[in-house]
Amino acid sequence: MQNPKCQVYPNLPFENLIPAIDAIHYDGRTLRVTLLFKPQDYELVYLDFEYVMGFRMLREGDLLDFANDEYPKNWLLFVSENGWYEQEKLRKGFTSQYVFDMKGNRPNEFFILGESDCISVLTSLTDVPKITFIER
Repeated sequence: MQNPKCQVYPNLPFENLIPAIDAIHYDGRTLRVTLLFKPQDYELVYLDFEYVMGFRMLREGDLLDFANDEYPKNWLLFVSENGWYEQEKLRKGFTSQYVFDMKGNRPNEFFILGESDCISVLTSLTDVPKITFIER
């Protein structure tokens, strides 16, 4: 499989900083990832996704295929090709692929890079993450 093709998500706060993933919460509708930016006075940021098809958390070392010359260095990436969705399509039991393939498209795929952990998120075509700063 080829390396993932990624673009930095636009207008990110704390560009070029890598946060710690402080918490992950899914209530059946919304996935909330709490990020802690240590060099910025321990600033907390909520990253919310709705219409989630799936998500996974892996240690950074298990996702070395994202570390390549084409991979932009930032904490939130939009994956356009060769990401987790394409890995799941290799499984016969992954039925969501047929809905997207019939329509000639793919779900939105986001990749959150943390200090030690990384999260992949698959959402419907209309979902974009909501970024909220937490007052301290």
